[in-house]
Amino acid sequence: VATGLVLLGESSDVLLDSGSALINRDRIVMGSSLTCPAGSYLFVDTAGVIELTGSVSMSANATEGGYFENSGLVNFCGSTGGVVEISYLSNGTTTLCAGNLGFSSINSSGILSMRESTIAVNSSLVSSGELFGTATINGSVSNIGHITHDGDGNGTFLNIEGLFENDIEGALDLVIDSTEQPGLDFSQINVFGTARLAGAVYICLADFPVDSGTRIELLTYSDRRGDFDDVIFECNDRHRSTEPHRHRARRRSIMNSAGTEACVGT
Repeated sequence: VATGLVLLGESSDVLLDSGSALINRDRIVMGSSLTCPAGSYLFVDTAGVIELTGSVSMSANATEGGYFENSGLVNFCGSTGGVVEISYLSNGTTTLCAGNLGFSSINSSGILSMRESTIAVNSSLVSSGELFGTATINGSVSNIGHITHDGDGNGTFLNIEGLFENDIEGALDLVIDSTEQPGLDFSQINVFGTARLAGAVYICLADFPVDSGTRIELLTYSDRRGDFDDVIFECNDRHRSTEPHRHRARRRSIMNSAGTEACVGT
């Protein structure tokens, strides 16, 4: 149990025995490798923080490994890339930045923030919380929660190299601030595979001048199964516009936007 600052350098190795656990209730800066066999786990408490540096190496040491559970904050932004071979479960906050990271699987019911990230997922990325940012995801993505706009960063621009499923409980909370740059000025999700669609889309549309017939692509895909249950032009608390003052009250019909066409498919 870690209750103070722990520094694990890049030249060190951490091996957990089967049936054991490393529990973090404060702050761990980890540049070391971690071996987590079946029956063991790494747990970040609600007040805990783990900062990953250098090349991440979390191995299973067997065909079935332990797992990495986060209820606090796990920050991968100090890492240059690497591999997390053990299952990653999070109901806390996870931040991913530049670098190539490989995961066995990701199951997030908390916040998953990505900025210029490239991640590969062997199994699937399942988000039942909130997901936003800029990333290329090599693998299947299932949204049971909310994909939102990152108004504090470079917006939301996702390239999904695989299957994308928006569950009946899932929602896309997308923003259109202008027509200039995908991601930064309007949310965009590109699926280079099949998109299985259900659930809802909420589009927060800013008040800006636009030429009649302008086409804005919010979601593209190679193939589609199903359709959204609802497409609603309405701003809600989950939208993070970079310029919220430019959005009209709470609702705006697409018919009032000078012929603008907001596309959720090609």
